[in-house]
Amino acid sequence: MLSSARNKGKDSSIQREMKSLQSQVAIAADDGNYNGLFDTNDQWSSPDPKIQALLTAIGELSTVHTAGSGELGWAVQVQLTNDASQYFCVDTSGNGSTSTTALSPGDTACPQ
Repeated sequence: MLSSARNKGKDSSIQREMKSLQSQVAIAADDGNYNGLFDTNDQWSSPDPKIQALLTAIGELSTVHTAGSGELGWAVQVQLTNDASQYFCVDTSGNGSTSTTALSPGDTACPQ
């Protein structure tokens, strides 16, 4: 029971950090071009230091994640801890969503 409560708290932290990441990406790509926000060789790094700081913080909370960006969109997804079959994703649309479908490296939209 305590483990479940702890994991739910961790998932809340993950979602909060992901929303912060979403806001930071909007600031970093205020011209609407999302190319290069995430390194194509390492799906969990960014040349932008503020985005990288958030990716690092999220990476400490979750073990499975991917990110992708292109000219017109971006998406970032992490595995939740309370239910390992669930992923939380944020993308260009401004929404955050939970899904059982994992992103593939380079995807630029969350699964529907």
